[in-house]
Amino acid sequence: MKNPTPRDYGFSNWLHLPVGELGRENAWSRMTALCSRAQIDHDGFSEIVDKRVLNNSLDHATELLEKHKHGFLPKFDGSALALSDGFLFFSSGSAVSNDCPNVPQSTVYLTIAAVLQYAREHGEHELRLQPTGYESVVLSPECFLRFNDNILQACFLRACLPAELDYSASPELSKLMKELIAKIFQRWEKIYGDAALEFAAALATGALKLTLDDTKALLDEAMKERRLGASPLLGLLLLANKLYFPSPTAAIRVPSPN
Repeated sequence: MKNPTPRDYGFSNWLHLPVGELGRENAWSRMTALCSRAQIDHDGFSEIVDKRVLNNSLDHATELLEKHKHGFLPKFDGSALALSDGFLFFSSGSAVSNDCPNVPQSTVYLTIAAVLQYAREHGEHELRLQPTGYESVVLSPECFLRFNDNILQACFLRACLPAELDYSASPELSKLMKELIAKIFQRWEKIYGDAALEFAAALATGALKLTLDDTKALLDEAMKERRLGASPLLGLLLLANKLYFPSPTAAIRVPSPN
């Protein structure tokens, strides 16, 4: 505590938890930016949707993002995402394993974040979730099928680094993800589509990327299915569509100086 000067000094030891990307932005800050974008810019969206439905959908999406800015986006009925019984990473017989549906979302998120960090540091190079100078490495689409609880899918989307969800360089993986997400969007009102809003938000923030062809096919199909009624899902799909396919900027003619 003492040195040659009268000033005291000390040491501190910090424990860094594997909770995702450490930087100026994260999944939650990207959602906040998305919310701001939806509030101030209603121009240049897809012509597939009637203007009244479009504006109402963007308003619904904005309200939902603001309401759930400290957690995950909810199911179709407004209830929170939750685990089903028998989660692989909770020891059998433990207090949490016997009450999975009531485990806090933060506990589930920290568990998935730790699993992802372990994958990034795996001892076997072939199994490591880490890019090299010669190849990119992404999370296998199979993870979203094996861990198909809505909250687990949301945790993967939020805890992954953007590069780990960038399937745009692989037409094969992009196609698999496109088919998976399309089914989730179709089943939003049903049990296996509860994480639809999280997938739509991941596309709208650019956290999850497909090839442009797959992105266009996915968004066009989903927007046409939901174009007749305003909903937060449609609002997020419209925001995603504008992110990847913005309307041409209007030309501004400036008179020549005399």
